[in-house]
Amino acid sequence: MLNLPLRLPVLVATALGASAPLLETRDPLAQAALEFRSSLSAEQRDAACFPWADPERQNWQPLPYGEAGVRYATLDALQRGALWDLLDEVLSDAGIDTLRGVMTAEGILVGIEAEQGRPSKWHGPERYFVTLYGDPSGAAPWGLRFEGHHLSLNVRHTNGGSTEVEPFFVGSQPARIRGGAHDGLRVTGAEDDAARRLWESLDESQRAQATLTGDQPGNVVLLPGVTAFDERGGIPASALTAEQQGLLLAVVGAWTGRLEGAASGEAADPHLEGVTFGWMGSTDPDGAHYWRIGGRGFWSGEGRFGIEYSAPQSDPAHVHALWRALSSER
Repeated sequence: MLNLPLRLPVLVATALGASAPLLETRDPLAQAALEFRSSLSAEQRDAACFPWADPERQNWQPLPYGEAGVRYATLDALQRGALWDLLDEVLSDAGIDTLRGVMTAEGILVGIEAEQGRPSKWHGPERYFVTLYGDPSGAAPWGLRFEGHHLSLNVRHTNGGSTEVEPFFVGSQPARIRGGAHDGLRVTGAEDDAARRLWESLDESQRAQATLTGDQPGNVVLLPGVTAFDERGGIPASALTAEQQGLLLAVVGAWTGRLEGAASGEAADPHLEGVTFGWMGSTDPDGAHYWRIGGRGFWSGEGRFGIEYSAPQSDPAHVHALWRALSSER
């Protein structure tokens, strides 16, 4: 069984002052954060760094309208290297590939929009922002957000302690890249294919339970400010066979597999009490469909979480995927 934490592990950084010195720490996440912070100019640090309690830390965005932080496009090669070193402490190779894939798809989207005569100021392969929260050299929690169109990676860390990564929002437009050097790339393909395998394993009675009610949502549901799924039904994990429960855990594993080391979690084996799975729409990977896994369970009887995937009827080639914990304040 997969060993996973209630919240995916964390990382982060922020400065106490524009001229704060680089400090040494035995915590590799903290050290990477300090090195990235030190690489920034005074002006960039002023833009990037916030106190831990600043309301901006809660202001994650699934849409590309947030502009807090230092813009990725303004970072030089050394600063970008320090940032990716920092992200590499949080994410596995698969996680880094996911971020790179989002940015690759974004570049392709910009090209498509230019050809169609409708360029958007909100899109771009370098239109991403980094924000750092708290003091990575201290004992209190601190954090990082890397965010832009189709990406919101939120990390929290306590030196020598826990790492949490959530909310973690990923999207792609197009969902499947066709032609060129990246032909066949599906940024969110791993979790979608895993969920489809679970759906296809269900018998007729199980599918009746798993089929979500109402109209297909036009987006993921657990947007900022939303604290629970809407009531649409879903099949309890307890109604699945052992093999099917393994398929459900494989969907979760597609998310946790993006995390590096401790970030992927080394907690006790998860349990499935209170967890449900639901699907609606086409079973064609390129068709309109929506699925979710969530509820209570996995690593805590009290904690709640949600995993979603949306390929809306209005544009199935424009997909969003999300992991969120819903149990406590961030």
